[in-house]
Amino acid sequence: MRNVRLDIRSAQKQAKALEAVLENSEWLTAEEIGERGEFSPSNPAAAAIRWKLEGKIFAVPYKGKDRFPRYGLDEAFRPIPEWH
Repeated sequence: MRNVRLDIRSAQKQAKALEAVLENSEWLTAEEIGERGEFSPSNPAAAAIRWKLEGKIFAVPYKGKDRFPRYGLDEAFRPIPEWH
């Protein structure tokens, strides 16, 4: 029983830490990246999803959607080359 309580506490701490990270810096959905970068209007999320699969940027799952760090993108909303 004690291990279950520890696991719950650990999960709660991880969730709080993730929220703090996401709240204290800018994180964007794939759709937001596409819209701000003026990518394909028919599928604005495609570029960010492709970059994630190619290892050019990472994402953190949060509330059912991947969140991408703004600091990993240049002013045109493309991955910073030095990072991959």
